[in-house]
Amino acid sequence: MADTKISAFPLAATLDGTEIVPLVQTGADVQTTVSDFVSQTLDVTPAGPTQGGTGITTYTVGDTLYGSATNTLAKLSGNTTTTQKFLAQTGTGSASAAPAWTVLSPASINMQYGVFQNNATLTNTTPGTGMPMHFDTTDIGGHGISISNDLSGNPTKVNIAEAGTYNFQFSAQLNKNSGGSSAIDVYIWARLDGLDVPETNTRVTIQGPNSYTVAAWNLMLNVSAGQYFQLMWGSTDSHAEVSYIAAPVMGPLVPAVILTVNRVA
Repeated sequence: MADTKISAFPLAATLDGTEIVPLVQTGADVQTTVSDFVSQTLDVTPAGPTQGGTGITTYTVGDTLYGSATNTLAKLSGNTTTTQKFLAQTGTGSASAAPAWTVLSPASINMQYGVFQNNATLTNTTPGTGMPMHFDTTDIGGHGISISNDLSGNPTKVNIAEAGTYNFQFSAQLNKNSGGSSAIDVYIWARLDGLDVPETNTRVTIQGPNSYTVAAWNLMLNVSAGQYFQLMWGSTDSHAEVSYIAAPVMGPLVPAVILTVNRVA
């Protein structure tokens, strides 16, 4: 059959893995078995679920995600067309053992964020001592970031459910409410689990009474699962405050402080 075209060969029966397959390897003619061919190929180029060539799509129960000469790996049970889950491959697999898959939680794809504010003026009740800012209103919650009360019963603790790198971005409306024309300083910094975070402090100067000043910047911190963040402030002058303005001359009300938190890695 040396001169017979491959298309003229008879169809093979069910393969058992022992059949010989000709190959060219680094320019030389070699042979291997179907079993070895499939095993080595699946180890280096596993098939995966795609949508439009890339990404992850939704499958119905029983759809095959990975196949080999001896078995298949069906999509995890419970993944229906109305219940979407994201999968990650945890092993390379082989012809006799397809790779393991696991369901990724929303935390694994960085879906952690929240938006909070405080609608009450914060006064400097203990001059010279740091105080945590309050967040009495949750604008966007339920995504791994939440607010809880501290030991004083105030809503100051920003709870982080999943470990990661987080961006804490805030704006605080600062003011000196009375006490003469002299300028005063306000300091703002970060705490994690009740401990000051080194090198996060900033000094803001308010030039006399009713000289409203906005402190607005961001702090990017590595946070462990279950830790809580607090935005601290303090001044040696008792007239310093973080001001809430319920009825400004223009526009909507002015929160004393606004905080947005989102996981970036």
